[in-house]
Amino acid sequence: MVDAGLRAIPAALAAALVAYKLNGLAVDRWGERRAVGLVVPAIEELCKTGGACLLGAPIVPVHVLFGTMEAAYDGCAAGRWAAGALGLLGHAFFGALTGWLVHRRSLPAAILAAWICHALWNSLTLRIAENRE
Repeated sequence: MVDAGLRAIPAALAAALVAYKLNGLAVDRWGERRAVGLVVPAIEELCKTGGACLLGAPIVPVHVLFGTMEAAYDGCAAGRWAAGALGLLGHAFFGALTGWLVHRRSLPAAILAAWICHALWNSLTLRIAENRE
């Protein structure tokens, strides 16, 4: 039997792959600003937490591993190492929030709260990036 902690690895990998594909479709459909500011956070929170639940993995490590993969992608593919590091911290926070709320409220409330925080974070970072241009 596989330890629950080790299930975080395939759960995070599956979440990252599914989110990568769905995020691309969302950007194509709604444009970068709207997708990244609202739709992408929903996709990612559902993929991370849903994957953890489906595979019986702990929520926080799945979020952290997902954030690590996203940070590596941002750094290696786009040279955005600082953005990747901040994204990793964000995903760790969203995971901690989700894990905490799952135990105190409900799974839907936890995903909704993480989605809102993630959307606010992405919108803020988009606004900062736009002001730098």
